[in-house]
Amino acid sequence: MMHFLEAVDATLKKHLKDVAKDIVDTSLIELRENTALCIDKMTDYMDTCKEELAKEAVSHKQDFDKNADKCMKDYNELTVSRKKDFDGNADKRTLAFNERADKCTQDYGKLTATGKTDFDENAEKRTQEYDTLTVTRKKDFDQNAEKRKKDFDENAEKHMRKIYEQCGNTSFTETSYKKSCEGITKF
Repeated sequence: MMHFLEAVDATLKKHLKDVAKDIVDTSLIELRENTALCIDKMTDYMDTCKEELAKEAVSHKQDFDKNADKCMKDYNELTVSRKKDFDGNADKRTLAFNERADKCTQDYGKLTATGKTDFDENAEKRTQEYDTLTVTRKKDFDQNAEKRKKDFDENAEKHMRKIYEQCGNTSFTETSYKKSCEGITKF
């Protein structure tokens, strides 16, 4: 009986596999057919939409072209009118500008002449003051340099005597010192 049950079980499994395969094959075929049908319907719908959009585009382009022509005509008329106004206004402004420029040039010429005279007078005064100050400063510098040279000479002589006294040489003379310092103390 066991073999019988195993044989029934194997037969049932094979039958179920065949039924399942038939169902899957049928479902797959139906799915392919439905997919192809949907694709065809979508393609037809897209073609219809493209045709309608193309018709609307042509209509809109015609409306746009008409509107563009009207706007261009209005713009050209306005441009001609504005150009005439601008040219007239430009002539008036150019004339007014030239008159003002001439007046400003004359005023500037007068102001320049006055300013140059004032500048020349001030420059002459400053030059004299600078020359006086330069002479005074040079005199002060020369006096200060002479005093410092004298102080330097005295200080150097004093130190040289100390050095000679410490070394036992007392034959130091001012003349020999001055000759040795000639290149150092020239002003």
